[in-house]
Amino acid sequence: MSLYELSVKSALIKDFNLPEDAVEYLCDVWSVIQFFDDAYDYDEVDLKDFDRVLWAVFVKIPQNPFYVRNSYQLSNCCSLQILKWHAANSVEKTGNHDYKSFVWRAGYYDLVLLVALMCLGPDKLAGIEHNILGLYGEDYEDYKAEFD
Repeated sequence: MSLYELSVKSALIKDFNLPEDAVEYLCDVWSVIQFFDDAYDYDEVDLKDFDRVLWAVFVKIPQNPFYVRNSYQLSNCCSLQILKWHAANSVEKTGNHDYKSFVWRAGYYDLVLLVALMCLGPDKLAGIEHNILGLYGEDYEDYKAEFD
């Protein structure tokens, strides 16, 4: 787990009081997304990462208590993430990437916000949404630089 991933995990548990099973689910999904995105981009993937993702997809996530209780809502949100990822990849391939495709790439944080809403409820979440969305680690200038 990278330093960024550890800091996000810590923030979700300590700062936002999300339950550990919800945070574990989010961390597993993050690992899966990163792996598939690297594979899609033909980046080098480590066999250890491959094994970890296999376990996450077929064992850890399906058995995660938070996922088991909320799989319908979580699967729908992940479906939207996949569509946003495809949309971003499509415009990036044609060289038409812009701030919109950058936002589409951040679809994972829709899932993070949904999980926070499910765990905290709208009253406790009100006023801190920007802090959760602010955990997103990439900045637009770095995104643009990937294509220059």
